[in-house]
Amino acid sequence: MLLPYLHPLIITLGIFVGVFLYWRAGRHELFESNILFDLLTIAFVGGLIFGRIFDFLLSANIYQWSITRLIFFNIYGSFNWWGALFGAIVSGQIYLKSQKINFWQIFDLASAPIVFGVALCSIGFYVVGLLSKNIFSLSLYKFLGYLVIFWFMKNLARQKRHHGFFACFLLVSVSLLNVLFVVLKGNPVITRLFLYELAIPSVFLVFGIVSWYLLAKRRPWQDLKMFFALFLLGVLKLRRTFTSIMEADNVARSILLFPYYLANLILILVKLIGREIAFSFVDLVTVIRGKK
Repeated sequence: MLLPYLHPLIITLGIFVGVFLYWRAGRHELFESNILFDLLTIAFVGGLIFGRIFDFLLSANIYQWSITRLIFFNIYGSFNWWGALFGAIVSGQIYLKSQKINFWQIFDLASAPIVFGVALCSIGFYVVGLLSKNIFSLSLYKFLGYLVIFWFMKNLARQKRHHGFFACFLLVSVSLLNVLFVVLKGNPVITRLFLYELAIPSVFLVFGIVSWYLLAKRRPWQDLKMFFALFLLGVLKLRRTFTSIMEADNVARSILLFPYYLANLILILVKLIGREIAFSFVDLVTVIRGKK
């Protein structure tokens, strides 16, 4: 009976947790609360508008080109999350430019909270799937994928990075993950929906890679030489694996110990998530009590 209402509840919980982590990260970087929440409000409204417009344009036959269906969610409640991400980025960029604040710096702060919120929603959807006896669900694999992305972000944050590093890492990793799931679904018939599911994350992937490269201020010729050198090293290592008994033993040992490494990685991720939740709860209690 309550299953239809669990999805909105899970999404609301994921948004709440993500917003709180974003606010905590912003306050840690000494941004004023009014700037953080003004940006949040503008990005939310922009995401809501563009998410609905994207869905309207991509599913015009379902909406029947009806403005009433577009405006009122109670008539047709579909929503496009990629459109919401696009709208949030565009509206946030416009606001931050008016405030003379670096957009990529703020986007970096929001990247890990976004991934954490999506991971929380994914595991919630998986539990709902189990309750509705939908045994086969990609939500669990998405949860693990987003968890790995979050873990990488937390470890990469130990060193100072250029502005836009984590934002571009978010765009590239999440886009790759979604492209992977679209391909692994193994749809034998190439439909319009399949092309859309493949094209939209690919656009964000290309945008993330190009932005990452430009923000890092890399030199194309030097990167090309480095890539060629790494390719040669890989070929030589592969050749040595086939010709050296010691190298072959190392590869075999790595394969045998892979389940142990995987279990250890999952344990580290669980500890990291538990610690993050505990810190967030402590900060929430501190905010409620009115302490700085």
